[in-house]
Amino acid sequence: MRAGIQAASAALWIAVLLFVGSGCDDVNDRVGVVDFGTRTDGRVEPPEDAAPRPDGRPMLDQGSDATPADATPRDAAPADACPPDAAADQGGMDLGADMAPDARPGCGPEDCGPDETCGPDGQCIPRCVVGGCADGSHCNAAWWCEPGGCAVDGDCALGSFCGPDGDCLVGCRQAPDDCPPGQFCGPDHLCLPGAPCEAGAPCDTGAPGDCAQGTTVCNADGSGACEPARQAGEERCGGGDEDCDGRVDEGFDLGAECAAGQGICRVAGQIRCTPDGDATCAPLADGPAPEAEACNGRDDDCDGTADEDFADVGAECFLGVGGCARPGVVVCTDGGATRCDAVSGAPAEEICDGVDNDCDGSVDEMAGGGILNERCYAGPDGTRGVGACRAGTRFCVDGAWGFCDGEVLPQPETCNNVDDDCNRLVDDDLGGPLLEACYGGPAGTAGVGRCAAGTRQCSFGEWGACEGEVLPGNEICDQADNDCDGEVDDGLPGGCACDPGATRPCYTGPDGTQGVGACAEGTQTCQADGSGWGACQGERGPAAEACDGADNDCDGQTDEAVAGVGEACTLGQGQCARQGVRVCEGQGLRCAAEVVQPVPERCDGLDNDCDGNVDEVFPIDEACQAGVGACARVGVTACDDAGRVVCGAVAGAPGAELCNGLDDDCDGSADESFQVGRACAAGQGLCRADGVWTCDGAGGAVCDADVGQPVDEVCNQRDDDCDGAFDEGLGLGEACQVGVGACQREGARICGANGAAVCSAVAAEPGVEVCNGLDDDCDGQIDNGVEDGGVCVTGQTGVCRTGRRLCVDGGRACVPVAQPSAEVCNGLDDDCDGQV
Repeated sequence: MRAGIQAASAALWIAVLLFVGSGCDDVNDRVGVVDFGTRTDGRVEPPEDAAPRPDGRPMLDQGSDATPADATPRDAAPADACPPDAAADQGGMDLGADMAPDARPGCGPEDCGPDETCGPDGQCIPRCVVGGCADGSHCNAAWWCEPGGCAVDGDCALGSFCGPDGDCLVGCRQAPDDCPPGQFCGPDHLCLPGAPCEAGAPCDTGAPGDCAQGTTVCNADGSGACEPARQAGEERCGGGDEDCDGRVDEGFDLGAECAAGQGICRVAGQIRCTPDGDATCAPLADGPAPEAEACNGRDDDCDGTADEDFADVGAECFLGVGGCARPGVVVCTDGGATRCDAVSGAPAEEICDGVDNDCDGSVDEMAGGGILNERCYAGPDGTRGVGACRAGTRFCVDGAWGFCDGEVLPQPETCNNVDDDCNRLVDDDLGGPLLEACYGGPAGTAGVGRCAAGTRQCSFGEWGACEGEVLPGNEICDQADNDCDGEVDDGLPGGCACDPGATRPCYTGPDGTQGVGACAEGTQTCQADGSGWGACQGERGPAAEACDGADNDCDGQTDEAVAGVGEACTLGQGQCARQGVRVCEGQGLRCAAEVVQPVPERCDGLDNDCDGNVDEVFPIDEACQAGVGACARVGVTACDDAGRVVCGAVAGAPGAELCNGLDDDCDGSADESFQVGRACAAGQGLCRADGVWTCDGAGGAVCDADVGQPVDEVCNQRDDDCDGAFDEGLGLGEACQVGVGACQREGARICGANGAAVCSAVAAEPGVEVCNGLDDDCDGQIDNGVEDGGVCVTGQTGVCRTGRRLCVDGGRACVPVAQPSAEVCNGLDDDCDGQV
C-alpha cells in the first residue's frame, strides 16, 4: 500500500512539473520554500538576492491587491486566472496544457524570475509561502495561493503536506526528494534519519543463525521493531543455522571425502547438502553410466549387487562329449559371459558299453563308421580255426554284445572227410577209426536166431564194408534158428531123427551159393541118442564182399561189391595230398598214391602240416582295421605273400584336416588344427563376447561367441560402437564453460552420468542483482531489475531536465525521461538548449 501511495505521489509530482514547465514557469529552477518580501506600495517585493526578470520588466502584483502581510497577495479578478477549459482543471488552471496557444495567459517559463511563479492570470508573481496565504486558500503545488482548502498532499507545494483542516502545513510528505539524502519522512511529517519503516519487511533480529531472520513491525512513531520469523529448531543441511547456535550445518561433516554411487558407477565424492535438508555423498565428477550386468564379479548396473542376472554361476556343469564329459561349475569369463570350468577328458578306444568312449558324438560305433562289431567264438580253446570250426561276428546292441553270428562250433564226427569235432583228426572216434554198426539182412532179422549186425569203418569220407554181420540162411536140423525167423529146426521134412554117430554133409547158406566162391559145405554128426543132428561144422556161407581177391559173397564175382575199387583217390591232405587209385589191401581199400611228409604250418593259405586245417596256428580271419580316423577301413586278418599275418583292409587316403569332429588327415587326432573347445572371444568394445571354438559346418572353425550389436557412441569410457576406440568424437578434454554472468566457471569436457559429454565445471550459485556492471543473478542480463525509477533532476534543461534514477554502465545515473528533439511551437524547450 505504501509503495502504491509513493508511486501515485511521484506520478502527480511529474505531472505538476510538466504543467509548470508548459504553462507559466519552469518550477524545476527552485525546489524549496521561498520567503518573499513586500513593497510599500502593496506589491510583493522579491528577495534582494532574487534575479531580475530576463526582460527587465518589474515584478507585478497580480490584481494590485497585496498587502505587506500577504506572502502571496492575489486578487480574485477573473482575468488573473487561467479560465478552466475542462472539468478536471482545478482552481482555474489549465493543468492539462490543453488550451489553444492563443488563449493562454501571457507569461511563460522564461518570463518569471527564480523566485517567481506564473500565476493563474498568466502574470509572473512571487512564489507563495506555505502558511502565508489568506484564510480560505492554500499554497498549491504551482506555488501560488489557490482559493479553497487542499484535499491531498499533492495539492500543496513541495515541502508541505495537506493538514486535517485542508490547510497546507510545512513538513515532509511521501514524495521524491522531500527529505535530505539518508532521511525519510516520518508519520509526523518530520524528516527522520535512516529509512522508512516498512511493515512486513525482512529484518535482522541480532540473534545467531536462522533466528536472525525477522519481520519488521512498525510503531506509531514511525520506528520499527524486528520480530523473529522463526524459533530455534532441528538443524538442517542447507547453509542455515536452524538451531540458532551460531554454527551452520554442524553434525553433517560437509566437505568430507566419500565414495558416491555403487559398482562401476562409484566415484570420489564429497559430503554435501540435499534439497530436503539432509546430507549425502555427492560425486565430484560424473562417473560411468550403469551398464547391462555382465558376469565378471562386478556390479555393472550399479544396483549394489554383482552378477545377479547370472543365477547359474556356481551351478554344476559338464564339458566334453560322451565319455570325455567331466563335471565342473559355471564361472564368469573375462568377456562378461559364463562358461563351464571343467576340463574335458581324453578320448579312448570305443568299447561296447553304451558310452561314447572315443568322444566323437556316436555310441558303440566302428572307427570307420557302422555298428561296433567283433569276431567271436564260443568253442573250446584250441578249436577255433581247426577243422570245420570257424569264428563268427557279433554286433553291439544297446551297450551289450549280441549273438555270435556265423560261428561254427565242434560237432560230433560224421563220415564226411571233415574234422567235425575240430580235434585235428578227420573221421575219427576219440582218436581211433570211426566205426558204426551195419546189417544187410532183411529188416527184423538182426539179432534173431543166429543173425547179428556187423561193423563198418569210415575211410576218406565213405563207409567201408560191413564186417562180422551174420545174415539169415537155410534152416537145418542143428538145434539153431538158421533162417532167423525165431523158430529152431522148423520146416524140416521127416524131422531130425538119425542113427547115433552117423555124419552127413550140410550147408546152411542161401541156395545157389554152396560151392561158389568161398562158400563150402560142412559136416553134421547125429546125436548119441539118435534124437537129431548136431551143428553143421566147417561150412562157410556167403559173407560181405571184402577187398581180398576172393568171392566172399559167393556170387561168382571177386571184390565186385567193394565200393571205390579202381576209382581215383587222394592220399593225404593239405600239401601232402597226392592223386592215385583205390586198391584192395587186406580187408580194406587203400589209395595207391605217392606219400608226402608234412612240414611245419606256415601262414600261406595252405595246409602245410597236412592236418586238414589251413593256417590254424595263425590269428587269421579275425576282424581288423587298417588306418585311423577317416582312413580307417574294416576287414579280416589274412596271410600275405611273405607269410605274415596282415589286415585284409586297405586304409583310405588322408585328406586335409577339416573342422568336423573327424580325423581327416588320419593322424590319430580330430580337429587338432582348430582348437575346438578352447576359449575364444569375438568382437571388440561392448560388442565383445566370450565363447569357445566350434566347427562351422563347412570345414572351418568359428568362435561361437554371441557378439553384441554396435550402438551410437556415448560418453561412458566404453567402446559403444565397437570400432576399437572409446568416447571418440565427443571432444573430451576440451576447454568448456558453464553458467553465465557471475556464475560462469571454466572446466573441461568429461563424461556425464547420462552418457553425454558435459563440462566438468560447476556453475556458481546466482546472487542478488546489484548495479555493478555484472550479471549477478546469472540470468544473462546485466544490472536488470535494479533501477528504482525515482524522479530526479538530470542537470540538463528543457524537457531533458526531468529524469529517472536508473542503473547505467554499472552505476546509478539520472536518465532523462525525454530525449532532445526538433523544437516545435509548444511552450517547451524540446531540444533542451535552454530556450523555449
